[in-house]
Amino acid sequence: MNFFGIQLKRNKVKISIREGVGSVWHYHLAEGSRTLCGDTETMPTGLPLNTWGMKTHIHETYCKACDKIGRERGFIYN
Repeated sequence: MNFFGIQLKRNKVKISIREGVGSVWHYHLAEGSRTLCGDTETMPTGLPLNTWGMKTHIHETYCKACDKIGRERGFIYN
């Protein structure tokens, strides 16, 4: 980010998609193992971040709180 000619570096935050243990195919966004919404009952997935919000034949659902926070923080653009 360039601000008045000064190059600013944003902290690199590793965001991942985690699956809730209480519901099959219900996904959360997380920084490390902590979800953005605060739900602690999740497990890791191998899903790439650019698949967030994608709907297929298995009818995935996505945490609305994580989605809102992710968009506010600029992690999600789609």
